[in-house]
Amino acid sequence: MFAQERRIQHSVLMARMAEAAGVNLGAALADGVLSVPALMTMLARCLGCRAVEDCGEWLDYNPVGAPALPPFCRNRERMADLARG
Repeated sequence: MFAQERRIQHSVLMARMAEAAGVNLGAALADGVLSVPALMTMLARCLGCRAVEDCGEWLDYNPVGAPALPPFCRNRERMADLARG
């Protein structure tokens, strides 16, 4: 997979994971709760993940309001922090 396609794939998965956690990344950025560098760090963590298929499958069954993110999510703790506000 080309680097740009991979970045897009992981960006989409990360956005879906945020939604599953009840986090609006756009609002977090606009409100100053999340900085652009912090968002890029989260994307870099996601890009390092090899559980892409597991992630997509988990998201298919847990689209919104999941009580907790899966253990393989490298941004699980950060998403939980953002969800708490």
